[in-house]
Amino acid sequence: SVADGKYYKADRTATITVDEANFWPQDIVVTVGKRLNNETEYKVTNSVREFTPVEGKPGVYTTQIVFNQDADYTLDISYKDRSGNAAVYTSNVGQDKETFEKLEFTVDKIAPKMSVAFDNNSFKNVNQFKANRTATITVVEHNFNPKDMVCAIVGKTVVGNGVDLTSKDYARYIRNIENWKSVGDKHTIDLDFDIDAQYDVV
Repeated sequence: SVADGKYYKADRTATITVDEANFWPQDIVVTVGKRLNNETEYKVTNSVREFTPVEGKPGVYTTQIVFNQDADYTLDISYKDRSGNAAVYTSNVGQDKETFEKLEFTVDKIAPKMSVAFDNNSFKNVNQFKANRTATITVVEHNFNPKDMVCAIVGKTVVGNGVDLTSKDYARYIRNIENWKSVGDKHTIDLDFDIDAQYDVV
């Protein structure tokens, strides 16, 4: 499955198929870029790949590239035959053109980790606190985007009546990247609970 057109939570395999009677593998340039989660630049490799004839289809050859590490990837292909004829490309990702457009995508199989810590744990009756509380939410995720977070915070009185928390607008606050502090893959945000209410966090 894919999110935002480029994030994949499982391995990907690219299958390259060439239909050319006079095919020489060294004429096709396959360029793969890989940037691991702790790296800032892509490591690029240009390779002559081993192509296998497709049984029952004369002049058709194929190879596969497996992308199985958590990383950002690029894939670029260029090919001309010995007569200088450039390949026409077709694909299942919307490319039916004379020039291959470099693909960029991310494999992310690691689930994010989230924790919540409060600064005030001095309670009166289990869940009643006589002073304001600040919750610090910490998310550990390489491909972090707070817009992916869904959070609803509801305030009630002791008898169950609703408390107006419009001024806090927690949901919008959490989804704004400017309210987060990030160091590497660690991201934190503080939420202040300073209105008298019983809070439900969903």
